[in-house]
Amino acid sequence: MSDRAVLQAMLARWLVALNHRGQGVAAAVADQVAVQRFGFHYQRGELVEELHGPTEVAQWLARTAPVVRFELDPGEPVQTGPGAWQVRYVVSAPDDFLGGGLWDIRLDDHGLLRYLGHHPDDLAPEHWGPPPAHADHDQTVHDQTVHDQTVHDQTVHDHRDHSAH
Repeated sequence: MSDRAVLQAMLARWLVALNHRGQGVAAAVADQVAVQRFGFHYQRGELVEELHGPTEVAQWLARTAPVVRFELDPGEPVQTGPGAWQVRYVVSAPDDFLGGGLWDIRLDDHGLLRYLGHHPDDLAPEHWGPPPAHADHDQTVHDQTVHDQTVHDQTVHDHRDHSAH
């Protein structure tokens, strides 16, 4: 099987896990999987959450509102090294919410996800939360988490979709 076919097979399993809130995650991820979720807007490019192992990844996916749908962007994945890819995704929810981002993916020797860097695109301004109250990183993470929960509660996914924080 070609590298691209291995990636496509894993992505199909990953999308099942994403769109079913963590069900089937073991079919897509390695036992030693690591996920790094990066922020958006005020925290763009900052690491805001790390997850390790299928259980933590499944718990992260379970936080996604059931109305949120993930799919692959129509563009082609870009191979950045052996077993390493960059893949764009699209996320949608009711009320015409549409977002997306970039997944930095590393596969293991069995074609399972061993690393995911989750880099959401910025949300449209109407979905921005208030700026972080403090420069303190722990407070910033807390503020982002509160904002994420608010967005989640409104069924507008904040790309935790995995997502993660």
